[in-house]
Amino acid sequence: MGKVTVILGENGKGKTRFLLSQYEKYKDSKCIATISNSLINPFPLIRDAKHDSYALRARQVYSPNLFARSINNYFDRLLVNANPKILFFILEHVGFDGDFIVRREPMYHVSESGESGESSGISKSSESSESGSFRISFNYQLEPSPTLGENRYSTFTRTMPVAPGFAKEYSKFIGKAEEFHLTYSRHIHQSQNYRDHLEAEKEIAKLLPYAKKRTLFRNKYFFKKNGIFFPLENASSGELYIMSLALFIRRFLHNTEKHGLPRLILIDEPENSLHPKWQREYIGFIKGFIGYDAVDIVIATHSPLIAIDDGNYSEGISLKGIEDGVLVPVRHNENDNNIEQVYYELFGVLTPKNRYLSEYCNDLLKRFTANKISYLKAEGALTAMREASFDSDQQEFLQGVLEILKRLEGKLNG
Repeated sequence: MGKVTVILGENGKGKTRFLLSQYEKYKDSKCIATISNSLINPFPLIRDAKHDSYALRARQVYSPNLFARSINNYFDRLLVNANPKILFFILEHVGFDGDFIVRREPMYHVSESGESGESSGISKSSESSESGSFRISFNYQLEPSPTLGENRYSTFTRTMPVAPGFAKEYSKFIGKAEEFHLTYSRHIHQSQNYRDHLEAEKEIAKLLPYAKKRTLFRNKYFFKKNGIFFPLENASSGELYIMSLALFIRRFLHNTEKHGLPRLILIDEPENSLHPKWQREYIGFIKGFIGYDAVDIVIATHSPLIAIDDGNYSEGISLKGIEDGVLVPVRHNENDNNIEQVYYELFGVLTPKNRYLSEYCNDLLKRFTANKISYLKAEGALTAMREASFDSDQQEFLQGVLEILKRLEGKLNG
């Protein structure tokens, strides 16, 4: 794992401009992935990059169905080309159970229809029965499966005649759905069964016209949460985004390995519409997914939650502010800082149910009684915190602390 730099600050400070400058600086010497979760994507469209570059754009631009289709495609690739343990790692982080089902649904079926015609007529049929001057012929054909409704993934929309031998040999396979239940403990055997089905499909498709484009099945994924299975498209938008993020990074790592160049991931505003739980776990998840690969990460964010783990700053994270386009160390108490403290010190905002507030006030009163801070400085600090709070209980609490400070000042000065 490479360096992780988190740039904290309000809008207008130049965080996104810094990311863009990093992109322009390294686009020809590093493999770069850009991830934007802002409404307006700041990164340029990547065309004709000297080295592989990838972009995951704002989630607000895309519908959940598009995320679901992308995840479907990524899972398809990983099941064939990678260790399925990666998939279980993703599912665990999202909060799903450690197993899932791949349902291979038939896109077509072999049908049989009867036609009547004159005995002297030419028939494409494979079987016939004489009946006077007429015969009944049976045509076998491959046609889109009616169970899928309008099939946007179809590689052809009209029926296709097939040979009787093909119909007899493969109609059952082509028209039958198969389910593969993958669990963490038995995924090797189960994923092999899945790959065997894929190979059988490929061999059968070779017997059809346009074999290279022929797909006979589509995959549908079912995940499990609290013991209940549900289709991928029914996952929440947040769950879909986290899954697509993980799979996007996996693709970036896999496809850029061949270049042997430094790799860089630039992330803009990851906190947008992201649940606080996932904000807190965001960097830990990305680091866990990248593993030992040497990848540097630069994140621009408004949210201290992104850089915080279990209430404190994660080790190995360089926390920066930005002034005039230049990164500067964040001015905060590194020995004992938590989410509430950073919100106040960086943004001048007190969060509700603020643990830092009570600890800070208690320490402030102790320092005042020990003559380590003046009355005016202590009063100014408490007044500023009261004005920064939007919570009436906090304001009342701080007013009470101010009154205690006044009483202490009276006692000390006799």
